[in-house]
This record gives sequence, C-alpha cells and structure tokens, in this order.
Amino acid sequence: MYTGAPIARVSQFNQVSRLVLYRHVGSLMVWGLPDCGKMTTIVRALDDQRAVYCQVDCRIHVGLSSLFGAIYHSLKLPPSINSASSPAPNTPLSAADINKHYNLVGIHNNTIQQQRSEPVISTATSCPTIVELFKLLSEKVKRMTTRVLVEDDDQENDTVIHIVLDNVDSIHRLDPFLFQTLLRIHEMTDIPVCIFMVSELPLEKIIPIQQVPGARSPITIHFPQYTSDELNAILVSYIPQGSLKDSIPMYNHLVTIVLDTFYQHVRNVLLLIHILHTLFPLYIHPVFTRGVSQTDWTSLYMNINPVLQTFLNNVYQRDKIRLVRNNEDDQRPNDMSDVGLPYHSKCILIAGFMASTFTQKNDKLLYTKSNVKRVGGVEKKTGPKFFEADRMIAILFSLFPELKPNLKDSVQLSTAIHSLVSLRYFDAQTGLDAKFRCNATYESIKLLSVSIGFNLDTYFNNAEFTA
Repeated sequence: MYTGAPIARVSQFNQVSRLVLYRHVGSLMVWGLPDCGKMTTIVRALDDQRAVYCQVDCRIHVGLSSLFGAIYHSLKLPPSINSASSPAPNTPLSAADINKHYNLVGIHNNTIQQQRSEPVISTATSCPTIVELFKLLSEKVKRMTTRVLVEDDDQENDTVIHIVLDNVDSIHRLDPFLFQTLLRIHEMTDIPVCIFMVSELPLEKIIPIQQVPGARSPITIHFPQYTSDELNAILVSYIPQGSLKDSIPMYNHLVTIVLDTFYQHVRNVLLLIHILHTLFPLYIHPVFTRGVSQTDWTSLYMNINPVLQTFLNNVYQRDKIRLVRNNEDDQRPNDMSDVGLPYHSKCILIAGFMASTFTQKNDKLLYTKSNVKRVGGVEKKTGPKFFEADRMIAILFSLFPELKPNLKDSVQLSTAIHSLVSLRYFDAQTGLDAKFRCNATYESIKLLSVSIGFNLDTYFNNAEFTA
C-alpha cells in the first residue's frame, strides 16, 4: 500500500523520490532534529518507488560485524519485482511459459540451496569490508530476483541497492575510517549503491568535509522542525477509530489545547497522539453523560484538567532530569543499589565488571563447572582492564543462564550494552572489534548484586586461586 507523501513533508518526499527514480548512486546526507519525520519520509518514498532497500539503526550496534550483519539480513525486495511477470491466474500457459516455469522451479531449488549456505556476516572472527558487503548484497538481490535471472541472464543486474543508516553519527564514533569511506563510496565500488546517511546533526558537526581527502559534499536533505500549524495538521488526521462524526469538532479543539500546552516541550508526534487519545474520552464524557454542550469549552476543559496537569508535570520532570544530567555530565554514578536499570542490564553490568576485574586465564575456573586444578596465589589487580564483548557475553550466560533464550543473538543485548556505555558505566574502544571497560567500583557492584540476589563474594573468593 503506497500512501504518498507524509503531511508537511511533501518537499522532502519529492526530493527523495526523484533521487530514487533517477537511480542516484553514492551518499546522501539527511539531517534534522529528533521527531521531524526523517525515517518515515525516506521509507515511504522508497516503498512508493518500489525500491530495493534495507534500514538499520547504527546506534544499537557496538561493532562492525553486528552492523554489517543487520544490513545484510534486513535487505528486502518490493513485491512487484517477483510478481510483475506472473501471468493472470486464468490465462492459459503457452509451451514457452511452461518451459520457463520449469526453469524457474530449478532456479528456485538452487536458490534454496544457496540460501542455506549464505555467508555468515556477524561473527567475531571474520568481518567483511564495506566493499565485500556490497558484493554480498548484490549476490543476494540476484538470488532473490528469479525473474531477472531468467529473462536477463546475459545482462548484469543493475538494481540500485538503497541502504538507510539511521543515527549514522554513531558510525563515526564506532569507526571514523568507515564513515569517511561512506562519503566516497561511489569511488570504492562499481555496484550501484545509494546510502542515506540519517542523523540529528549536519555533516559539518560530525566531520568537516575538508578533513576527508578527495571527498565531495554529498547531496543534503534537511528536515526542519514541525511548526505548530504542521503539527496541528498531522494530529487532526489521527482521530481515534470509531469516533462519531459529531465529535470531530471537539477532537480538533482538543488538538489546539494540547498544542498550546505542550508545543514548547514536546514535538514527538507519537507522544502527542498518545496524550490526545488518552484525553479525548475524558474530554467528550460530559457531553454524553451530563448533557454539556459541545461548545461549552470551559466545562470540557475542566474535566480533563487533572490528567492534563499530570502529563505536564511529567514533561517538566523529564526536562529537570535532563538538565541535572547535563550539569553533572562529568560525574559517574556511585550508589548503584537503585539505578533504575532493568534486570538484564544489571546482569550485563555484573558480567562486565567480572571481565574487567579478572584476566581471561581465570575464566575457566570462575565460570565453568569442569574440574580445574587450583594453584594458590592471589591475582595481582592493576585496575580495570578492557575486555572483548564476546568474552563478557560468555560470562553473562554462564552466570545467568536464564537470560540466554531471550538475549542470545538479540538486538536487545546490543541495545543494553550501548545504554551502559551512554550512562558511562562502560568505557568503549572503537574499532573493528569493540572493547569495553567497566567503571563501577566493587562496592557499587556489591550493592547491585544484593539487589538482584546474586552472590558476588563467591566468585571473588574463588579468584584467590589461578587455574
């Protein structure tokens, strides 16, 4: 279903659509403040043009292997590519069509065998370069487009592959050289690739183009913040389903009230819709139960005022917390008994502390049930050490095996690690294989362990022996 341009984003939608239509190859810079419709507009334009694309959020990945694997596995084709040449269901098949059908069956069977042996992208031991990744994507497109393989067997598949990288500034923190390569991608490969580099920051704030040798400024698409009128036009189109036609004027008036109250603090469309859909039943309740007139704005407003104040207080509290965090940005948390982390994040933090405190030679003794010869002697501790993510994950699943079914090969695991880095519980070393170091003290981790019923002292007593 192709619904056209989003409200208030017609100009940006048309610009993206023209670039896709004219088969643009290279990098595009798309930037704008949060909650201004960047991803919605890009994805809708790609769907409208029936383009081949994949989209990933760079912020949730802590290594290139994870990022490249997400790009490879999220690549999808529009339905029209595989169905465009299908005959009508009641049309008699000719002999040529029957032969083509059996050729397709053979290719389909071969494709299944190839898919079973698809390359593994996200491994710790091997990670392709960005150019090799594009070759793998091109081969995947060829396998998936069986019609192209049959009808254009002697022609090179020139389908443009579109890659949408949300929060692309995270790549610059992950690997600055990869970010520079993306800016010169048209020079690196002959495979037609178009990369949408989406960020909340302009390119000059991420890396000045003058610092990238030989690179040219990419085409830039800017998404300005929604104005009050634009937000009004968006919100009035989201009237709750099942609402009576007579209640539409009341909903429109409620939109005006909500925008007048929250516009300076909240621009997130989904949050504003949630507020509206929560308030709307309360807003119209007096009309249907007490016979209040639909134009008695004062009575209707007084009915929602307590809930409206609750929402407003939550917004002010959020801004206050954000201000405090900005003022205390250089301070690291000390009291971790009530840090507000979910259970699995607390477990990851404990595993990271163990990996950062003890060397890898003690892992077999501390985290396995096999019999290990113990030799007396306390390990010399020289401070927190950097460790690989794979080692920490192995420790995590050994200490907390109940997490393995839900977190293994899960985006939730990468998100939790990234959150701990953002909260400065972990330091991160960027590169091909990211490494981390835990900043928490023993006393802090001890309090955290007590809060989830984990006996930390047992492992520290065992650490007095070396394997």
